[in-house]
Amino acid sequence: MRSSRSLLRLSALGVGMVLALFALGGCSELSDDLPPASSGPGDVHPEGWVDESSSSFHGAYLKTKNWETQECRSCHGALYDGGTSQVSCLSCHSAFPHSVVFTSSAGYHPGYLQANLYPLTECQSCHGTGYQGGARVDVSCTTSGCHVDAAGTVKTPEACNTCHGVFTAPESDLLSPAPPKSVAGGTATSDPRVGAHQAHLRAGLGKVVKCQECHSVPTAWDDANHITSDLRAEVLFNDTLANLATNNGAVVPSPAYNATTNQCSSVYCHGTFKSGNLSNAPTWNGTDQAACGTCHGTLSNPAPTSGHPQGASSLNCQNCHITSGIPIAQYSSGSGTWSIVDTARHVNGKLSLFGTEAAY
Repeated sequence: MRSSRSLLRLSALGVGMVLALFALGGCSELSDDLPPASSGPGDVHPEGWVDESSSSFHGAYLKTKNWETQECRSCHGALYDGGTSQVSCLSCHSAFPHSVVFTSSAGYHPGYLQANLYPLTECQSCHGTGYQGGARVDVSCTTSGCHVDAAGTVKTPEACNTCHGVFTAPESDLLSPAPPKSVAGGTATSDPRVGAHQAHLRAGLGKVVKCQECHSVPTAWDDANHITSDLRAEVLFNDTLANLATNNGAVVPSPAYNATTNQCSSVYCHGTFKSGNLSNAPTWNGTDQAACGTCHGTLSNPAPTSGHPQGASSLNCQNCHITSGIPIAQYSSGSGTWSIVDTARHVNGKLSLFGTEAAY
């Protein structure tokens, strides 16, 4: 009996060992098919995937796919921020893929650029220093139908009127960078970022005002203090017209702009001059700020209320304030309205009187 039981035990043990050997053998075969642990892009992508000089560079590959990045999303996530691979594409180039970032609620790539204070160097890293195609992307920004003027002439994305002003105007139009539109896209004059820009820059009521009168104009888009986090242009009154002293130096302006009330005060061009309305503080985004009588006299009669030889009752500006046979302004008794005739000599820092111009 004992020998029979021993044989049975040995037989059971032998079967167990055989099964164990089969199991180990099976594991050994499976292990040959397992991929090695991933440690870099070369483990999943071909060699040279992140090397710009390589024919296997991922940018070159995506170009052959017309920049379709669905394959990338399957591992790196719908937003390319990691996904199952736990490797974010955005750590290298946050502005790509455009299909996600540039069609977001921020508003296509102008919205992205504004939100990131216009990092044009990011664009250059792919599209080249001249934005006409680079090593990574041979797609030109200036011939894509976007960065051109209304006539189809190429203009660089660094043109002043790209971000504010008239986008379709030629790059050489020095007045076109003034809003509308503003950097935020506003076009209404009630918007402080728009306000009376065009009224100051276009000949209508007086001499065209230079941008430098109110702002420090940069020589390049990336000049220091040009693009700041509040995206608001500082009003500095650094030039001569707003600061012009009159009455032999007795009336000296002290220009200031209040960003809360949107008013400028103590400027020559709005009343701080001899016989002017010294307390006048026009609202930049208001209405009727340039009506005759706001800077001198009253709305009903712009003749200065003090220091005027003919008194405030005079309606015959054209009799005295005339140069080269052209009156500065005149009154129409038929319509009861005033009009500026010689805009080039109105608010130009000089007094036109009896055919001559002189400081006053």
